[in-house]
Amino acid sequence: MKRVITALDESGTSSIVDEGSPGTVVRFGPGFEVHELWRLGEAPTSIADGRDPERYTFEPERGAVFRAVVIPPDAAVHQSLEQGDKWGANTPYRDTGDDYGLHGTNTIDFVSVMSGRVTVQMPDGSRSELRPGDAVVQRGAVHSWRNAGPDPVVLHVAMIGTQHRSVDE
Repeated sequence: MKRVITALDESGTSSIVDEGSPGTVVRFGPGFEVHELWRLGEAPTSIADGRDPERYTFEPERGAVFRAVVIPPDAAVHQSLEQGDKWGANTPYRDTGDDYGLHGTNTIDFVSVMSGRVTVQMPDGSRSELRPGDAVVQRGAVHSWRNAGPDPVVLHVAMIGTQHRSVDE
């Protein structure tokens, strides 16, 4: 299992700050393991907190959202954009080229690759290729998800709303 941590540095530049195995792994018995991927200092106030979302918003202003994200192959996105298809205001897929898919949010995101292969790419060109079982702790850094295909990628994403210094979009 690979864990990737992204963040903004002191100057506000987005980057991959750690890539490798999770630091804490507990083995309880044959084949039973717990990989601690990330921990926050504060938790929701009640186990009853939350609801079924009534509408889509790209990121939570406060609180959290847990979602499944399906990313089509890059070739399908490029073809759609070239045909003039509109992807909506809340999508990072507006342009092709070097900045294709780049976006940032005021959230800490816990991302797990469920199926397919995907690359998380930073504005400076650094990247990490991910496969099912890999995880990303995305801490407000500008990034893009690249799917070289041929199959869609499915990510499970928990986004926790917060504030940080800046997002260099």
